[in-house]
Amino acid sequence: MSAAQAEQNQEYVRSLNTVEATVVQVRNGAPSRLPHLTRNLDVKFMWAYNERNETIRGLDTDHHPGDRITVWLDSAGQITDPPRTPAEIGSAGLGVGLAVWTSMTLASLGAMAVLRADMDRRRYAAWDRQWRVFSSGNGRANRDP
Repeated sequence: MSAAQAEQNQEYVRSLNTVEATVVQVRNGAPSRLPHLTRNLDVKFMWAYNERNETIRGLDTDHHPGDRITVWLDSAGQITDPPRTPAEIGSAGLGVGLAVWTSMTLASLGAMAVLRADMDRRRYAAWDRQWRVFSSGNGRANRDP
């Protein structure tokens, strides 16, 4: 899983371009009680010999006007998400592995519960048959002296 995601991420990286942008203005896009949720950065950068001003939304890092940041652009020159880090790819693979392990464990426990219920049902049926034999006239316990 991780290898496939890493290969897909490499293809994604090859389709992107990076430019250095300068932060012009930082604005909070969320209410003041939750300022860490959404940060909007107004950035200025040069792309294809044009100087552009764009807004980047949802950055969770602390930037100030004048900071230089890397902006990822797709082939059409539109701002896009940066590629995933190896840690993100690894955690996705770990999550899938954990989900598979949990599913297999639950399936095994379910199969054991079904098997045990069937074995208990058979054991109780055998006890009932033996009890009927013992308590009816065919067993030794009910014979008169």
